[in-house]
Amino acid sequence: MKILRLAAIAMMTAILSGPALSQGSPGRGMERKDDPKVNPEKRKAEDKLYNDSLSRIPAKEYDPWAGIREKEKTPAKKPVPQKKTVR
Repeated sequence: MKILRLAAIAMMTAILSGPALSQGSPGRGMERKDDPKVNPEKRKAEDKLYNDSLSRIPAKEYDPWAGIREKEKTPAKKPVPQKKTVR
């Protein structure tokens, strides 16, 4: 019984620790390294082109609730009171 319990605990530990290991860590070459082959002048020119292209994008105010929020309604006209007729 103890062997079965120990095997079950080991299996659960292995299953639950798998996703944590798949995320990686910065020590495994995930940080960005500058490429020494790239000419610094070329990099500056590319950065300038990139920043110029970003400045040409028009700034629009984004409203994430636009589809949910009710549009402003004009005030409803008051109904014309009907004259009471005597029967």
